[in-house]
Amino acid sequence: MRLEHLELTNFRKFNNIKFSFPERTLIVGPNGAGKTTLVEACAVVLGGRSFRTTDLRECIGEGGGHFFVRAEVTLGGLERSVFTNGLDRKGQKKLTRDGQSLPRRSLLSSTSFVLCTYEDIEMVSGSPKKRRDFLDRAAMGRDRRYIDTITRYLRYLKQKTALLKSGKKSGLAYLNEAAVPLIVVIRHSRQEAAARIAAHFAAVARQAGLGLSVAIESPDEGEGEVRRRLRERTEKEIERRLPLYGPHLDDVRMVLTGRVAKTSSSGEVAFGAFCLRLAETLLLAEAGWPPLFIGDEIFSFMDRDRRERAGELLAALPFQTIVTSLRPPGEGKVLKECSLISLEK
Repeated sequence: MRLEHLELTNFRKFNNIKFSFPERTLIVGPNGAGKTTLVEACAVVLGGRSFRTTDLRECIGEGGGHFFVRAEVTLGGLERSVFTNGLDRKGQKKLTRDGQSLPRRSLLSSTSFVLCTYEDIEMVSGSPKKRRDFLDRAAMGRDRRYIDTITRYLRYLKQKTALLKSGKKSGLAYLNEAAVPLIVVIRHSRQEAAARIAAHFAAVARQAGLGLSVAIESPDEGEGEVRRRLRERTEKEIERRLPLYGPHLDDVRMVLTGRVAKTSSSGEVAFGAFCLRLAETLLLAEAGWPPLFIGDEIFSFMDRDRRERAGELLAALPFQTIVTSLRPPGEGKVLKECSLISLEK
């Protein structure tokens, strides 16, 4: 997928502006210039969500009644499409593709992009939720049908939570039984995605000339074990009125370079997170969905050597790249092959 043009209307600090993107774009500027806002707009129009806030109304510019983001993209090298996302202060939103409304799951099935931010350090050394989300995105990239599986599982959680909060027991066993195959598929898909990510990560590390490796551990249980665990937790769930078992709570662990990631240096973790996103990019391409790679301030926590290696890896990436930086990361290959967009505060 290629992002050709991006238009922002009343989106945070941008009142009305249009950007065009060639094969490789480097966006530079001081803090507060709007670099992250530009990346956020890409995420909002191509993925339906912001990585900065859960309330998209915060993206509406000061004094405006709504925001509107329009993206012209090329899919599969030939097909042109226009995606839009608009939202007013009442929370009324509309996602469209070529003028037709579409739900977010259909948007995710249509677009292909990888977003890498400085917050990805938390994916390596933070809570398991960040790693669960990462594996879910990777699994969606391998098989777009996984989006429907996750949607059905989230619907099950919502129904089960409502039933538990009501204090009723009837229907709980039926809901749990219906969820068993979903839980098995989600965990198996995560396992497969983790294995492919690890393989691509190793290839990226070799290309960078560094001895990095990653192992991602995620639970994988059969239907019988899942049923047993659901039964075991039923009384406690009724008592606490909350679902206490399932993929949404799985403890996903990540080991980087043979050590638990929390013990690695900040520079190593930052570079490891970057390599994980590159591995995700290669996984999407392997599945037939060559992605757009978007990076926001990804050089911030890296030392000079790792910044240069990251730049070389980006330059070698055979996909469109859009990257922001407080300042150019160096006089290496990445600058020679990038078009420069300078933003002023």
